[in-house]
Amino acid sequence: MNTSIEDELKKIDHYQKFPLMKPFIGENYFNAPQKVMVIGESFFFDHYPQNENPKINPGAQVWYSSTENELQVEKQLCIDTRHIVKTSKHHFYISLEKILSQSLEYTKSKGSKAVHNIVFMNAFQRPANHKGQSIKGLAVEQDFQIASTTISQVIEIVKPSFVIFVSKYSWDNVGIRLQKQENILYDYTVHPASYGEWHDKKNIHSKYKFLKLLKDYGQLSNRANVQQEYLQ
Repeated sequence: MNTSIEDELKKIDHYQKFPLMKPFIGENYFNAPQKVMVIGESFFFDHYPQNENPKINPGAQVWYSSTENELQVEKQLCIDTRHIVKTSKHHFYISLEKILSQSLEYTKSKGSKAVHNIVFMNAFQRPANHKGQSIKGLAVEQDFQIASTTISQVIEIVKPSFVIFVSKYSWDNVGIRLQKQENILYDYTVHPASYGEWHDKKNIHSKYKFLKLLKDYGQLSNRANVQQEYLQ
């Protein structure tokens, strides 16, 4: 990890409280031909809270005024972005690796993974309370504000050329709030966990859109034209 980048990330207010939520930055990202940043939706705790501070995540206000040190180790692992991206067998991360391997330009050496060429973070900086729960029924204005602020700060640091949300909910509530930069392409697809929509060739925001966006983006040198085409 580039130490200067890590130092800059540590300055972000939310990461001072929850450093485990810092984005995953692939070891090949800064040398990759396409600087791609993928943004998901949210983490979730693996089970209902037991034998821990029951007030840690009853709502946004309490969560954002707390720190990760108030969580049990098992709960800390549930928000550890870098550990999760590297080790999770969840359908979301398997689908992400598969789609990236089909669309990104990268050196396919033994043991290499396409995800090592991207930056990944979740949009929402607060997890759902139990396995399988969506942040959709929990998120409030404070979640939207902190999500958009944190993402904007990360973008300033890692300087991607392509930001793609793999969650329509994240895009509709967070992505549209970002101060768009002219030299960056922004777009979205449905969530890979939405199995039917993700694989539906008739859905214009399915995995096939992801493939087309990355392949077209990698082949075209005039990024401004790509930006204009896909944001219309």
